[in-house]
Amino acid sequence: MDPNTLLARLPAGFALKPVTEARYHEMLNIMPPVAWVDAGFLVGEPFDHRSCGIGGDLRASYSVFVEARDGKAHHEGTHALTAPEWRALAGNPGAIAACIKRGAA
Repeated sequence: MDPNTLLARLPAGFALKPVTEARYHEMLNIMPPVAWVDAGFLVGEPFDHRSCGIGGDLRASYSVFVEARDGKAHHEGTHALTAPEWRALAGNPGAIAACIKRGAA
């Protein structure tokens, strides 16, 4: 899926804002992640439940944390994502870059 199509399916205004490495690791260690891939993780406790932008069904959504491949930059999502939304975002470097750019604005 191209980055713009994916971004349109995420919660309106979703961005990745910079956080400290300490905040990233605090949230990683607070409880086991629901989903964890190279790009980052979803915090283990649901934030809320809502309609998923990928499948349209009601799903739990979770706080999102992303780490740069070199481990030097850490980001937190401005909105919670469902597991399918996270899988789509985590597998799309162009969309991640666009979300980081949004968060820096």
